[in-house]
Amino acid sequence: ATSREQRFTVADPGPRALADASDDFRFAAAVAMLGLLLRKAPQRGQATVEQVLELARGAVGVDPHGDNHDFNALAEAWQDLPRIERERRGSNGGATV
Repeated sequence: ATSREQRFTVADPGPRALADASDDFRFAAAVAMLGLLLRKAPQRGQATVEQVLELARGAVGVDPHGDNHDFNALAEAWQDLPRIERERRGSNGGATV
């Protein structure tokens, strides 16, 4: 068997709106964004957990095992942590448990 060089021209249609991407792509973007937020990575830019949830909720798509819904619940729980911590501090006079 011999190999033969082949060349193809691929047109770049330019950037597309995130809203035009597939559910899977948008959901993966939400997962990646939450990972950057959790790590406080500099690449997170101005990302917020609210943006994560908006993106993920709009991209659940087909979810036969409930994994996407579980991710949304995890992100919502992480979003609530500051409030829970404030309530915990308020209920024990500010002492750290």
